[in-house]
Amino acid sequence: MLTNVSIVKGTRDPDERQIKKMVEKAVTLVGGFEKVFSHGEKVLIKPNIAYLVKPGETEPTDPRVARAVYDLLSDVGAIPIIGESSSAWVDDEKAFKAAGYFDLREHGYKVVTMKGSETITVEIPGGVALKRVKVHKLAIEVDSFLSLPVIKTHDHDVATLSLKNMKGLMPDSEKKNFHKKYGLFQAIADLNLVFRPKFSVVDGIFCREGMGYPWSEEIEMDLILAGEDPVAVDAITMMIMGLDPKKQKHGSLAAKQGIGTNDIDNIHVVGNSIDEVKRKFKTAEEVIAKEPILKKINIISDEKTCTGCRGMMHYFLKRASELGKLDRLRKYTFVLGDHQKLPDLDKENTLLIGVCTEKYSSLGRYVPGCPPLSRALMEELKEVFG
Repeated sequence: MLTNVSIVKGTRDPDERQIKKMVEKAVTLVGGFEKVFSHGEKVLIKPNIAYLVKPGETEPTDPRVARAVYDLLSDVGAIPIIGESSSAWVDDEKAFKAAGYFDLREHGYKVVTMKGSETITVEIPGGVALKRVKVHKLAIEVDSFLSLPVIKTHDHDVATLSLKNMKGLMPDSEKKNFHKKYGLFQAIADLNLVFRPKFSVVDGIFCREGMGYPWSEEIEMDLILAGEDPVAVDAITMMIMGLDPKKQKHGSLAAKQGIGTNDIDNIHVVGNSIDEVKRKFKTAEEVIAKEPILKKINIISDEKTCTGCRGMMHYFLKRASELGKLDRLRKYTFVLGDHQKLPDLDKENTLLIGVCTEKYSSLGRYVPGCPPLSRALMEELKEVFG
């Protein structure tokens, strides 16, 4: 049976009234909220508010899109709540304020920052890497979820979108475990076995391409996408971005686990066509390949090293450069990816990055993770970063 995904193209730089019409049209084209949500159903609207952005930057989900979704859910008698827990090490109170979400709260919308709130451990039946997970209690107090991501590429996978957006249900400790303990891609798929969004609305007004924030670049697309299948919504979004849906690792794993489909033959696009709106996005991998900063440091890697580890390394070096520490890293060798053999290395000054290098962990300083967070590498190099 075909699953529907809608694409709605708006006018350039749409105002709040126009955005609401776009969201309403996108939702109506796939059957409307009344088909999916019941009167009195508590729905957690999960935007993506990962970072503390500077005034005028557009990395988080546009609060105007969140407001439109909230209003439409209220119209069918559902009880919406906007909730999120920002990225590890990010103060979500400051992130919400900077993104404009506290303005919604002042107008009577229920907006919840989850960091610091009570957590509970939930079993994941059928999970491959993730057998149980700690989530904020709000995640089990609601009846369903609506994922509200932004169109953007990412340094850990080609694009994040609806499925990865559900990571914000967890406390920082679990977000870190997705990298250093479980393996990011399989863990995202496993998480969606239990916390699968019942509906996804994608904010494609102002999008981001290239490396993850703060080094990504803004693209105005003026799009809204919607659908009940988060895997299918991600797949169509990626095609709009000029990317192969099968290369979104967590999306392909989620499809194998029956969470949804990324088979284009099983997806019916309604509204605008993909060809009418698509634009090739620069991926993190493409940016990294041209980045001169990587040539200034001793890195043992090859073309088989995954985007996740290469993206993390790029992010780490960019941050080191901003802090004035790049020259102090020249004495170190960083090993990324799976290698059959390594040259003789200075054990004290060799950093083995990620699970693929674990078999060589006795040859240097091992930083686990799939991929590790750049902060973990900074913590290992305390003699440089303090």
